[in-house]
Amino acid sequence: MHWMKSHFIVAKIGGYDIREAHASISHEGRDKTIFELNSYYFWISRFAVEMFLKQYIHCQTRKSLKQHIIAKPIISLAVMTRLQIDLIDMRTRPDRLNPVIIYNWILTCIDHYS
Repeated sequence: MHWMKSHFIVAKIGGYDIREAHASISHEGRDKTIFELNSYYFWISRFAVEMFLKQYIHCQTRKSLKQHIIAKPIISLAVMTRLQIDLIDMRTRPDRLNPVIIYNWILTCIDHYS
């Protein structure tokens, strides 16, 4: 139940009224729907509009997918100016070729110039 601005009477607002206001602004979103409803009613809760929009199938199927940011390429101006080094500790499970040769670490170095 909400107060109507024009007549100051208690008006019943349901899913149909929110849907009608939302459709009249061409499905622009939560804030514009609340603004539209507040031009007719007082105390329309943001929670009620958010719940309606979460359940409104038309807007849920129209949501666009988030576009991922394209990473900038790594630019290196000369040899050995930009390196990527990974060191992996294998001491808990060493690689034994024979009793004398034991590999405890894996080292990877990448020069971004080449």
